[in-house]
Amino acid sequence: MHLFIPQGDFSPAIYWDYTIIRLDIRGESTMENPQDFYAHLIDLLQPSLAANPCKKLELNLDLSYLNTGSQKSLYELFEFFIDQGLDAYINWWVDDAEDDYELQAIGDYTCDFPAFRVRVLQRA
Repeated sequence: MHLFIPQGDFSPAIYWDYTIIRLDIRGESTMENPQDFYAHLIDLLQPSLAANPCKKLELNLDLSYLNTGSQKSLYELFEFFIDQGLDAYINWWVDDAEDDYELQAIGDYTCDFPAFRVRVLQRA
């Protein structure tokens, strides 16, 4: 099963591949009510995750900008993955792998979700 949600003016593109348990989130996440967008995404993912015995998730995050609400919603998405018993491997793309602000934001997530393996990659 595949799911594709095209990028909107304020929302990222979503690609979900159920067969290999891979989720790509790419673009900007600057919606006024991001909790609605990400709650809907969770609703779409939940049935296929419940049906799949594989518990290894590859998550590709290539978000050029997240507003504060989107940061909170991303946190809730990570909590959902924990609740599903997923072992997440995250490729997190950044503009500058030396940028303290970006690395601090990623560090906040890795502290709260220490079981997730995060690899920081620099956009070309």
